[in-house]
Amino acid sequence: MPIDASGSSTPARTSFRFDLNHSRPTQYDSDSRSSYSTNDWKKFVSMTGMPYYFSSRLRILTPDDMMDPDIRSSLLEVFEEHIESIEEEYELPRDSEHVLWRVSDSEPELSEEEDTGRRSSSSEDSVSADPSDDFAIYCASLDLGSKIGFGEDSDEYEHHPPQSFWQHLAEYSMHYRRITPQLEAQFLCALAHGATEQVIGTGQASFPFDDHQCKSIMQVYNILKARSKENNGVHFLPALLWHIARIMEDVWHCRSRHRYGIISRPENDVPTEPSWISRYFDFMMICLLFGRHSSYHRRLEATRPNGKVYIPEFRACMEGLVSEWTDSNLLATVFVLASVGFLSIPDIGTIQRLSSLASTLFGLTSVTSGIHHTWRHKRKIDAEHDDAHGYVSHIRFFGSAMDLRLTACFLCLPIATLMWSVLSFMITIISYCFQCSGEIGQAFLAVLTVIITLCIAGAFLCFWYETVAKED
Repeated sequence: MPIDASGSSTPARTSFRFDLNHSRPTQYDSDSRSSYSTNDWKKFVSMTGMPYYFSSRLRILTPDDMMDPDIRSSLLEVFEEHIESIEEEYELPRDSEHVLWRVSDSEPELSEEEDTGRRSSSSEDSVSADPSDDFAIYCASLDLGSKIGFGEDSDEYEHHPPQSFWQHLAEYSMHYRRITPQLEAQFLCALAHGATEQVIGTGQASFPFDDHQCKSIMQVYNILKARSKENNGVHFLPALLWHIARIMEDVWHCRSRHRYGIISRPENDVPTEPSWISRYFDFMMICLLFGRHSSYHRRLEATRPNGKVYIPEFRACMEGLVSEWTDSNLLATVFVLASVGFLSIPDIGTIQRLSSLASTLFGLTSVTSGIHHTWRHKRKIDAEHDDAHGYVSHIRFFGSAMDLRLTACFLCLPIATLMWSVLSFMITIISYCFQCSGEIGQAFLAVLTVIITLCIAGAFLCFWYETVAKED
């Protein structure tokens, strides 16, 4: 039977009211129902823009419109039946607040984003008090620091995961006028753990923020905390609670995603023997890309041992690639300017002009691809598992033996084209020197060119075999 919120006289019956001073519902007479009017409901707007109503007497939260008598009457009836059903089974905390909302088509209109967010946090693991009324209900306690769901056949209530509780606080934070010390302690401990992880630098703990983000988070916290201690500072407590809840929601999401610990690197990583197609492809790319693709291929393979993405290695790989491309962009820009400047010399020959133009084109290709790669891969430095897995597997239709090789070829373009630009510019300079020198000068330049070529080739071979031996 609906509770009359308008104050009309109804037959006397015994109902239950949730009181602040008790840990369980207390009985009251239905003659006092006249006190349950629209004046008992205060409207709040969350930080995300979602409106909700709160009754401090009944300790009920709802996103439904309590100014509508029909909705209010239906909600209070469901709440009454819920209290009757749990009276003998549960002993709830003193500050418990019940959250009720309609899951039918008659609920208030919200934006798609707000409705999706509210349903995702509220309807998950919730039990409808009466399916025929299309109401869902759960309970939250700030002192207990938990979100509580009620089982139909269980003698005990169920505590939802911590992430669900923090999500509740983020959505319904504007009516609070206090923050319990244990909630702030959890927040500060989580940030301390994150700061310690950044100092140690293992890169393996499941924490979603870097050191700069931790500093920004603490700056906002300190500002809101200081303002909340001033005169009329109680109005800053909802914003402070929302800030803490949003951060802790992300922290617990990361912890649950990584199973509350460190993502261990897969063991027994045995690389597969390359096929003859892969060997032929590698030989062609050695000629075209100076073998740079093999280095990138090995680094990509290290991020996917045994076919499973290893997040710390993937992030370190992306950070190293971005750093390399940043340096190559500067060098390529220098060679582009040098090649263009060389074209202004009046007496250069055809060979010098062609090689200088080739150096310019290779340099421009290096700069263009380097800027593109840097822009696209900066966001990958903090990639999550799904993003990393999609990145290393997005061209799997070529087969598992070729996907990383093709990716490595595209990734090494800035470095490979820079090397072609350097080689073309060297040909330009050497040919111009031969053109401007006499017989003695040409002989000297020939010897010097051979010596420089041998030194460069020796350096390449020395560090090539050193890298291979280290990997073996």
